[in-house]
Amino acid sequence: MVETHQLKEANPMPAPATRRRAPAPRRGKPRFTVHVNPHTPPPRELYVVIPNHNPAPQGSKEYKGHRTDPTTGKRLPILVESSKRHGPWREAAARHTIRCRAAVGNPPPMDGVIQADVIFTMEPPKNVPADPAERAAMYPNTRYYGDVDKLLRSLFDALQDGGAIVEDSRIVRTVVSQLFPWHEGAQAQPGAAVRLVRTDLPLKDPTA
Repeated sequence: MVETHQLKEANPMPAPATRRRAPAPRRGKPRFTVHVNPHTPPPRELYVVIPNHNPAPQGSKEYKGHRTDPTTGKRLPILVESSKRHGPWREAAARHTIRCRAAVGNPPPMDGVIQADVIFTMEPPKNVPADPAERAAMYPNTRYYGDVDKLLRSLFDALQDGGAIVEDSRIVRTVVSQLFPWHEGAQAQPGAAVRLVRTDLPLKDPTA
């Protein structure tokens, strides 16, 4: 159960926000304070943009020895993320998620049946062909950039940390692209653009 606390207002506001912790992230990851406005209805759509950060994968681990559990006395393996970019990327993605939610009134985390449309813009290599046709044929499909499924894993966990979604298991359909800045639909700088849609909620009546 997520605890909810009432914020003290510095200035009178017609729609006071509540303050609560995001669902606990994985061990070793920072927690973030998520603000929820009780007067903002659950969103059908939410857009999250993470600019100027190179997306990093999550899931590949490196063995770093053993530690002894102080409670059980058992020796447990120490496994850390093999991508050094993962920690800064996930923290940046969570913080930008919080900012994007604040821009639309701090709605509650999305629940239900969710579709995620994701465009990852990856940092280009140092040597880029001058020929436009050669550039257009290049894609971030090497091990350095990470598998798409592992990029989604770190992104979805950050969306949960930032309060965009209740839990990443709610995402049942994903359309994802992994591009360089010169590709159509990509950002000008490395980052990610996410559109979350509640497919179990009806569309708004345009005549209403």
